[in-house]
Amino acid sequence: GMGNLTGLTILDLSQNRLIGNIPVGIGALGNLTELSFFQNRLTGVLSEHHFANLKRLEFLDLSGNSLKLDFKEGWIPPFRLTTGYFTSCDLGPQFPTWIRWVTDKANQPTLDISNTGINDDLPSWFWTFLSNVYRLDLSMNQLRGSLPEKLPANLTIPILKVLRLHYNQISGTIPACFCQFSGLEEINLSHNRLTGEIPQCSIDTFGSSFGVIDMSSNNLSGKFPSFLRKARSLSFLDLSYNKLSGNMPTWIAERMPSLEVLILRSNMFCGNLSMNFSESNQLHFLDIAHNNISGSLPSSVRNLTAMKYSKSDYLNYTGASISISIKNQELNYTFQSTNYIVLIDLSYNSLTGHIPREISELKGLQSLNLSGNQLNGKI
Repeated sequence: GMGNLTGLTILDLSQNRLIGNIPVGIGALGNLTELSFFQNRLTGVLSEHHFANLKRLEFLDLSGNSLKLDFKEGWIPPFRLTTGYFTSCDLGPQFPTWIRWVTDKANQPTLDISNTGINDDLPSWFWTFLSNVYRLDLSMNQLRGSLPEKLPANLTIPILKVLRLHYNQISGTIPACFCQFSGLEEINLSHNRLTGEIPQCSIDTFGSSFGVIDMSSNNLSGKFPSFLRKARSLSFLDLSYNKLSGNMPTWIAERMPSLEVLILRSNMFCGNLSMNFSESNQLHFLDIAHNNISGSLPSSVRNLTAMKYSKSDYLNYTGASISISIKNQELNYTFQSTNYIVLIDLSYNSLTGHIPREISELKGLQSLNLSGNQLNGKI
């Protein structure tokens, strides 16, 4: 069997139509550093015997099969991964304890355990676990409970870059220690049951590394987060379907010059749309529908340069779509459909005055919705 190929360091069988079980003999390939079964039709159970001697394993991709991982209680993997992709394997229903030992922060690991049938509370050691990963995807499970209130005192501030917890059932508030993850580039907490305010985070550097923030479809309240004043690299912000209130900040355009997608739909924001757009801005998707924005539409919409081009021009113009500008493509997640769509939706607010002539300069617009306001004058 396969166990004879003991010289193998890399075994890549990804994207085939392999069926059946993975032979236990694979555990004898003690020199393996990379093992990939990505996208096959493999079934059956993997136990600790499959991994018995794989002490050198660094890259493991089991995603896109129908495999169940069933290890005995207290099993500690003999390897430390830089990359572990387990999406759509069955690791549940309990939160898998072995997963906390599977990485070592020295090698900036990426761990994808999305859609793995975990139906459990977040473990008490969650922050300790986070301190050992750079990128973690736990989305599309049935995670309950709340995010732990504080980081363990002996923890060095985690090096976490990407945290994806969307499509779970996490409740409670976003704890203040969130502000200590000052290297975060992407956070997705959308489609959970979070309540309370988004921490304002007064720590100097917090916010400056963000490229993507999605906290939509929760029950969050309070004001627009002030740490976003530092978010100069943020390209995607979605806070829609919450209960956020207070004035729309006037500083959005100047403080977030890289913003391409802004979605604040279905909140309780009020005040004017006095965003001073400069010529250089990248914004091409603006959805502030179903709020309580008043006043008139500013003539500075003429500066929405990214909306003046058609889709193909736009790509040449910016040189990058959102999905390309997000560095962490390896976690196979792209922003649904907003990539090249050019849209303005300000429907169902309390806008008054007339529609500014300057809107006609936005030749790239694919969708313009101003319905449900109190606009008057000529079109």
